[in-house]
Amino acid sequence: MAEKRVLIAGGAGFIGSHLVDKFIQNGFAVDVIDNLLTGSSKNLQHLQNNPNFRFFQKSIEEFVTPSGTQYSHILHLASPASPVDFQPLAIDILKCHSFGTWNLLEIAKKQHSVFLFASSSEIYGNPVEHPQKEGTVGCVSTVGPRAPYDEGKRFSETLSLTYFKKFGVDIRIARIFNTFGPRMRQNDGRVIPNFIVALLKNEPLPIHGDGSQTRSFCFISDLVEGIFKFTTLPSLAGEILNI
Repeated sequence: MAEKRVLIAGGAGFIGSHLVDKFIQNGFAVDVIDNLLTGSSKNLQHLQNNPNFRFFQKSIEEFVTPSGTQYSHILHLASPASPVDFQPLAIDILKCHSFGTWNLLEIAKKQHSVFLFASSSEIYGNPVEHPQKEGTVGCVSTVGPRAPYDEGKRFSETLSLTYFKKFGVDIRIARIFNTFGPRMRQNDGRVIPNFIVALLKNEPLPIHGDGSQTRSFCFISDLVEGIFKFTTLPSLAGEILNI
């Protein structure tokens, strides 16, 4: 059995499941929490008989650390993240980024775990510069259609950094941009899957507006490599990183 155990919240999702594979491949044991609201157990099927893998189907607000379990690292990737989910699952998203983030931070504080919060480029809203730097303040709406997700991420960032400043918890915040690759939902609602689905159906590519807008794309393996290093390298407490 592996000596170090990692907790990955949202580990049955697109990005989370790839991170589960990465940590196991690098000698860690992994516990996954996922209520499967938008994640899929199929993403983890290949790990069912792996002795270094455990799965807990429940929300992160309700998760209690199993007796005798010590986590060296906690990664918070829970929350629906597709634009199509922002309104139908608004309450779930807000609970995940309030009660859920607080619960995981309390575990990290008690266990002296490194805590990686997976944030988003959405925290910048409509930024005044491109590409965005980590110090960009941005311009967001608290009442717009994307607000449950945007404000959820912003609140979780603030809560996480407060635990760093007040309790000394080793917090790292990774702001994720448009990531694509295997295991992504076809109905995700973002550019790459929309283009792929349209091409497979022999339909015109859906272009919104005049086509002048920009996006920063990242393939899943590159994102996973960045998050893995950002989480496991020493002396990065309190750092924020755009990936």
